[in-house]
Amino acid sequence: MDLKDRLRSGMKKDEVNALVQEALASDDVFAQLTDFVASTNKIHAMKASWVLGHVSTLDNRMANAFLDQWRKTLDTTRIGGVQREMVKILSNCKLPEEMEGWFLDKCFALINSPAADPASKYHSLAFVTKQFKKYPELKEELASILEGQLTWHTPAWQRYIAKHIAKLRAPEKRLSQKK
Repeated sequence: MDLKDRLRSGMKKDEVNALVQEALASDDVFAQLTDFVASTNKIHAMKASWVLGHVSTLDNRMANAFLDQWRKTLDTTRIGGVQREMVKILSNCKLPEEMEGWFLDKCFALINSPAADPASKYHSLAFVTKQFKKYPELKEELASILEGQLTWHTPAWQRYIAKHIAKLRAPEKRLSQKK
């Protein structure tokens, strides 16, 4: 069966897992799935990105070879499921410094966008939070952005980000030295 025919609505878990294993075993299958992610066919793009999201969770070495394509896809897609998977995939990749800056900006833009898919916001927030070790100054920037969302977001997201803001603004815990 053609890969295009396999990427359809109603894919079962065992079909997804089979494609994941094929993509892990074959650079060609991985590349074909990557092309489908950039497709204008919503079903193919969503299913291929979902499979590749699973693949990158298991082994992201091949994903690193497609960084430029992931960047272009994340910049151009308006499909929430594809955005989510691109954020998840890029979060696990070894990004060059220039691309890391672009990705941080993209994550902040997704977090701050009323139109962004909640799952894309969630995974963007997770990536930005991981970057605090490297860029501690991002904490206050993120807290300010999240505070601005408290008036217009859904009640569930408002509760989630209120907790996140409290953590961001909490005083740093210092370990006391025992004598």
